[in-house]
Amino acid sequence: MSLRDLSVEVQNDGLKEIAGEDTTYRRETEAIENVVGVPTRVRHTDYGENTAAITSRDKDWIYWQNDLVKAGVPWVPQRNDQIDWIDAAGVKRTYTVLPRGDEQRVFRFTDPSEQQLRIFTVETKASN
Repeated sequence: MSLRDLSVEVQNDGLKEIAGEDTTYRRETEAIENVVGVPTRVRHTDYGENTAAITSRDKDWIYWQNDLVKAGVPWVPQRNDQIDWIDAAGVKRTYTVLPRGDEQRVFRFTDPSEQQLRIFTVETKASN
């Protein structure tokens, strides 16, 4: 293992432990439960004029490629996958994987060894 790969592994472990949240990653009727994701930047976009209140809550999530595996098959993030997360207030929030703006991709790698996936999502519902 190269020094770079070892450094990335140590940083990944620290990030998971400090900032990781328990989530469920879903695709159609299948799910990967109890997978650690790290919520990152949240953006609110206001689409409404003075008479309408239409907003979007975008959130990026960091997942590790090796964690997104179901029955030995790796899952590459796809449009319309969903992430369920219970926030500190006990509210279940669901985020749908969608590309940003005019982009086609729904994720990008965040590290040189391509272990971390930064997945682009939009909150689609919150429920108690």
